Amino acid sequence: MDSRSHVEFALRLLPAHLKSAALTALFPQIDRRPATLHRNYAHHLNKARDLTRIGWSSLSSGDSGAVASKFATPAEAAYVDLRFSEERERITAYLKTDIPASMSEEFATAAEMAFVSHLYLDTFNQPVQAFVPGKSTVSGQFPLWDKVGDFRYRLYVEGVVEELRADWLKSSIWNTKFDCREMTHAMVVRLAQLAGHDDPKFVANALAKARFVDLPQSDQAVRWLLDMEHELCALHMRYLG
Repeated sequence: MDSRSHVEFALRLLPAHLKSAALTALFPQIDRRPATLHRNYAHHLNKARDLTRIGWSSLSSGDSGAVASKFATPAEAAYVDLRFSEERERITAYLKTDIPASMSEEFATAAEMAFVSHLYLDTFNQPVQAFVPGKSTVSGQFPLWDKVGDFRYRLYVEGVVEELRADWLKSSIWNTKFDCREMTHAMVVRLAQLAGHDDPKFVANALAKARFVDLPQSDQAVRWLLDMEHELCALHMRYLG
């Protein structure tokens, strides 16, 4: 899905008083430049917590505060600084909202969920390497892609995504809400399942490597995501099949 879809998805997962956290759903896109890093640098779970905090520091003050200790080299820290500064105007243009001057723990939890929501929703776009470097495996909606074939030109260049998204956002499924921490856990479960890993130990290990600790497990949230995926797959078939 496109940038607008990522923000709208996060908005519907978040409580209303934390809607500005939806902008975090665009933070993984800092790796769009250079093209050699696109979806293979910031689209990993193990970077979610650091990039969430660094990104919001950049949005609130214009200074990301990235420090070399968080990265392998000073050059990598400088890259993250630069990319958030370059993307700041584009990201904030997607949502008219106040930018918090500082992050409360509640806001940080919501923002982390929005970050993970990007990786999860991207499974409709292309195979996602969310678990790198811990595990080189890919998550994706493979049965859907087998049915719709070469869909990206029609979806994005011809603009089919606009109608598809509009129908998706009309669904009554959005009336159900979950705690942000439950939803983060559920999306990691689905990312694992979409990569063929249905072992709870795999999920627990992935969460530990990403420093997501003590997230509550919700089977209801996982079932809700499955229902949402079913609806979104049906819309892809209607518009692209």
